[in-house]
This record gives sequence, C-alpha cells and structure tokens, in this order.
Amino acid sequence: MRPFILATVLALAAGPAPAQSGGKAVGDLFRGMSAEGRRIMTEAHLGALDEDRRRAFEAARARTFDVVLRDPLDEAALRAALDAEAEILKAGTDARRDRLIAAFVKLSPADRRAYVAASRNAPAPR
Repeated sequence: MRPFILATVLALAAGPAPAQSGGKAVGDLFRGMSAEGRRIMTEAHLGALDEDRRRAFEAARARTFDVVLRDPLDEAALRAALDAEAEILKAGTDARRDRLIAAFVKLSPADRRAYVAASRNAPAPR
C-alpha cells in the first residue's frame, strides 16, 4: 500500500483535526462519529486501496497511449483500449458502492447522521 494513501486513511480514522488553509481537514469526515463508527468507515475506505486494480488501470492506460501513438490511428483499437480502462474504473466504483452499503448498514443512526453532516460540505472527489 502506498504510504501517503495509508496516512490519509489513518488520518480519517483518527477523527477531527484542525482545518488547514481554510478548508476541511481530512479527519473532519468522521467528526462526531463514535469510535466504532470511525472504525467501520475506515475499513470501508481502506478497501478502496486496491493495488491490483491500480496496476491494471496503469497497464490499460499504457495500452491506450500505445494505440494513440500509432499512425494511422486505429479508431476501433482506441475505442477498445478506452473501454478496457472504463471497465476497470467501473469495477472500482461498484466495489466502492458495495463497501459503503455494507458500512452504512453497520452504522448506528447517530453515526450515519454525523457522517452525512460532516460530508455535506466536504470537497467533491477529483
């Protein structure tokens, strides 16, 4: 696992941290949640750190670049390469959805309210 990703997830689990640069701190996402709620959501977010999927996407992206560099450009091959990237991304999105559903089912109503309240003003993912 990449150290900076692990540090980010651990910061989320740690709970509130002071805001920096006028923005929300990473730990603010779990503000107001119980220790058990923070643990559940940390596990859900750690599941997103799928190195195999990241490597598969990087390989698919490299294949896309290879196709783009061909002359003449093969539109069908480019479409297939981009479709392969999209399938990997969709698998990640589907896995995230399933992890979050499983986590929210385990949370108490108070922890769900705290998570939503803290998340409403969080910046959208890039």
